[in-house]
Amino acid sequence: MCIFHEGLGGFAVVTKCNNNLDKAPYTIKKVSILEGVEDFDFKYCIREDKFLASLDHPNIIRYYSFWVEKKMK
Repeated sequence: MCIFHEGLGGFAVVTKCNNNLDKAPYTIKKVSILEGVEDFDFKYCIREDKFLASLDHPNIIRYYSFWVEKKMK
């Protein structure tokens, strides 16, 4: 269940949600790939994933995972 949008950028929207299973709050960053870009290189997503997973500091929101979804028509 999404509570509210926390931020908006050029390619991403950040939303605060509660997990239906554990009722814990999570922040979700949704990145949109530009329509028509067929050769998007996911190595940049993997690089950001590894970097965010390596961060461990009390002032930084904990990172858990990422996934890719195809746009629904």
